[in-house]
Amino acid sequence: PPSLVTPTAPRSDLCSKIASYRETKNAVALVGDIACGKSQLALLAVAGIDKITWLAFRANEGIDPSALLDAAFQKCLEGSSESESPSRALVIDDLEIGLKSRKFVDRLSLVARALRTQRVFLSVCSTRRLPSALQDQFATISIEGYRDDDIQALLEAKGAPSRLNNDRFRALVSSVTGGHPLLVGSLLQFLVQRAWRIDDAGIDALFSRAFANDIREEMQARLLAQEQSGAKELLYRVSLATRP
Repeated sequence: PPSLVTPTAPRSDLCSKIASYRETKNAVALVGDIACGKSQLALLAVAGIDKITWLAFRANEGIDPSALLDAAFQKCLEGSSESESPSRALVIDDLEIGLKSRKFVDRLSLVARALRTQRVFLSVCSTRRLPSALQDQFATISIEGYRDDDIQALLEAKGAPSRLNNDRFRALVSSVTGGHPLLVGSLLQFLVQRAWRIDDAGIDALFSRAFANDIREEMQARLLAQEQSGAKELLYRVSLATRP
């Protein structure tokens, strides 16, 4: 699995929802914008599980998604016949790549049923909504922006002075970034570099979204590669956030 980014927003409400499904071994689909924190949430959700199999489609582009799924399925179940089988989880990242194939969708439906029978927790991360053929196999959780408690925790972790970590300033951060994790992270890094100075120049930079200039081209390239309306909508929002 990838490493958990630190500091990490607690995202308590989402973690609680995922945990309830993990307890019953119901499969979960984390669906949201690019870079909204789906993978990090998936990592938080499987903390404490003995054996985690992580399948990232974007890191294996060019290989048949169905073949990758079968390999991950087999690896996940290795040793499951042992008398004291460890707790297990399979996480599939960048699921939208596989969803383009009907063959993969049919195969994933079978795998989801088999894993539930084996008491294996299945979590998938996708920028696309699941097709109808999969919706009865997964509980879909929409991943939206950071809440106030997330921003508060990140400000504390970044060493923000107490005079800034208040309701009004956190509301400003949320308003300027829309709560999007990538934009919140860029804004906080900008403030760290300024040693948390909030002067006229700092205020101008916040309201002009100058802190987001460094991520503008990267986000546009990633979003344009997504063939879906949700990506186009996010591209529009990022363009607004980085417009001078």
